[in-house]
Amino acid sequence: MKKHLSILLSAALLLGGLTACRNGTGAVSDPPNPVSSAAPAVEPGASGITSADVPPLPEPEPVEPPLAFDAAHTLDVSFPKVPKGALELPVRGATGYASVQLPVWEEIPEPEPSEEPDSPAEPDPPTEPGPADPQPGDSSVPQPGDASLPGDISLPGDTSDLGTDASSNPYDWLMPAPFQPGDYQPPAASSSPSPDGDTSQPASNPEDEIIYPPGEEPIPDQPEPEEDPFEGAVAILDPGTAFTVLEEDEEGAWWRIEYGSGLGWIENRYCLINLPDVIPSMVYNATNSYDSKFVTLGRTIPDVTGRSFYPRGSYNQRLGRNEFMMPVLYSMSKHICQAQQAALAQGNTLVLYEGYRPHEVQTTVYKALTALARKDNTVREAVTGKPWNISWFIAAGYSNHQRGFAIDVTLAQVQRADLQDIGGHQVLRVREYEEYTMPTPIHELSRNAATFTGPVASHSSTAWKSATLTDAMRKCEPALALQRYCTGAGLTPLASEWWHFNDLEARTSVLDNLSVGGYKIRTCLSIAP
Repeated sequence: MKKHLSILLSAALLLGGLTACRNGTGAVSDPPNPVSSAAPAVEPGASGITSADVPPLPEPEPVEPPLAFDAAHTLDVSFPKVPKGALELPVRGATGYASVQLPVWEEIPEPEPSEEPDSPAEPDPPTEPGPADPQPGDSSVPQPGDASLPGDISLPGDTSDLGTDASSNPYDWLMPAPFQPGDYQPPAASSSPSPDGDTSQPASNPEDEIIYPPGEEPIPDQPEPEEDPFEGAVAILDPGTAFTVLEEDEEGAWWRIEYGSGLGWIENRYCLINLPDVIPSMVYNATNSYDSKFVTLGRTIPDVTGRSFYPRGSYNQRLGRNEFMMPVLYSMSKHICQAQQAALAQGNTLVLYEGYRPHEVQTTVYKALTALARKDNTVREAVTGKPWNISWFIAAGYSNHQRGFAIDVTLAQVQRADLQDIGGHQVLRVREYEEYTMPTPIHELSRNAATFTGPVASHSSTAWKSATLTDAMRKCEPALALQRYCTGAGLTPLASEWWHFNDLEARTSVLDNLSVGGYKIRTCLSIAP
């Protein structure tokens, strides 16, 4: 009897052990399968286990290849073309903002009279030609029509200013020439780097032209005004004050505005314009208003990454939808519109991540990145290693974002779009799009995001043309296309960030009264044009 009980007890213990293994409750010496921790470590059919007992391994998610840039891609909807110097929608009814303290006038002030010279200068008396002087008809002197005359001289008003001849399509400029490696010539020699981390010491190039980090470019001294610039004004608008544009004068220099309960005229060169109001075809994504994308080497920047830095946006009555508030100086908006038109001509769209940025945000990001670089040697090398310093990635002082003439922008292919009527004007509305893969994600604050291999004078509109592209830029067709669209519209690329473009023409127009960005944009007052 005891023998039978012993056999039964042994059988029961063996059966319990098998059951425990089948249920996964027994001890496991090997680590779980990294693909599926629920999958048993036995083959179907072993020990009587069938394939129905083995959960299938999950299929790996397919990795989609980067979206290929297709220069022949076009939109499936015809859209109104916008000539140079114009906007997709009239400025009438758009929201504007004062970038500095500005006077409002009841009438447009009369321009100051220019001083006339006392008497016209007397022309020099004609002289008899000497034996060494060239004579009319002399074969050594180029004559009108002579092939030896230089052919690259153009005068203001020549059709060459538009990049096309008089007989060509006036919208040919929308189709930029494809990038050629020879379009960029390396500089004669590399520039001298700044000491690591020392943002106060600019680099210099072989011609002794000082290359200042962004935000530290010299500002010419301005003469002190002899009279009170606000004398006789009906009101004075503080920086950041919102208003609605009612009309523009014939010269395009003044706006009649409605601000609060008042009306008056304001000089618009110092004004910001809400870009969605005048370029509705662009895609807007102000991530710094709801989920900051600032990182360095893909790593989170404490107190910065993921933050909401300023108001996200609001309902825009003019557009009939919720939209971000994304202003830049009015004169810059026309160049951005030109770049957008060039992108649309190839089935693409600009995606604007940031225009105006409050100085408070600039300072917060700079301090946080500096603190991280002090703790992390890898980050320190990525933002201060020669030839760069940290101000090339986030300015220590005032950046062009505070001034109103800088944008952070990427490029996307338009998948679906249609036409929308806004105040009797037909405009393109992008419904679906896919962003291209760029050298890095936008707002990657490190040398990995550099456009060129070294610093380039950011206050020069031509220095970038002789700079050397990084390998990542050179191999990225969408990034080259974005640069082509923007530079073709008169914007200048920043050497350290592939997404950043400045408008130096707008900069020149406001050098006498620059914004310091001490305000946030909070209000949208847009109405139908």
